[in-house]
Amino acid sequence: MIIITITIIKMKSEELSEKTNEPYAKSASLLASKIFFHMQSYEDALHHALSAGEQFQIDEHSEYVQKLTEQCIDSYRSYAQAQYAFDKGVATTEPTKIDQRLIEIVERMLNYCYQVGDSKQALGIALELRRMDHILKAIDSSSYPFL
Repeated sequence: MIIITITIIKMKSEELSEKTNEPYAKSASLLASKIFFHMQSYEDALHHALSAGEQFQIDEHSEYVQKLTEQCIDSYRSYAQAQYAFDKGVATTEPTKIDQRLIEIVERMLNYCYQVGDSKQALGIALELRRMDHILKAIDSSSYPFL
């Protein structure tokens, strides 16, 4: 009975989240994301989290947020490394463009690190992503003597 109920909720939340003009589409996307996460379908969970926009709360301290932000950072890092290799002529094919919503989540994560004073984490993420702007910002906002 519980499995049937979860399946119905999952189907309805997916259906509503795909209707982008609906007032509760982002909430439905977030719900669908959390359902997929608990079903250990992380790719689907990330897809729906991206559709949830600002309702996906970076500052929520949970396994759910941690896992999905890690996925975003990993995807962005892979893209940045592939783009770097292409730019340097090491790779012959240009990497597939990355979803802008994924970049927005990573940016929100970096900004959250600055807000809470975790410039060390922001620096680590920025180095992985080859983001010189955030590397400099993390160093500037840090209380650690880097030099």
